[in-house]
Amino acid sequence: MPLYIYWVFVYNKNKRSCWSDRMDRYIGKVVQLIYIDRYHQVSIKDIRIISVKNDTLKAYCFTANAHRVFNVNNIVDVELIKRVI
Repeated sequence: MPLYIYWVFVYNKNKRSCWSDRMDRYIGKVVQLIYIDRYHQVSIKDIRIISVKNDTLKAYCFTANAHRVFNVNNIVDVELIKRVI
């Protein structure tokens, strides 16, 4: 019988993200982002943060090989990547 492990994220759309005030220190760095998209799908992406303004994060996404815009309020977790991509 296989064992399945599910990740459960508690998500409150009405609450402002705690990441909005902290993202400035990651500008120019590569981070791994756990993100909930507009369809409520959880994804993990490696990105290089270009700018943060209001609740919008502009970054180069290594997963999509393109520039992307992320809503800071939908970020679940951010971790600095120390290896070179």
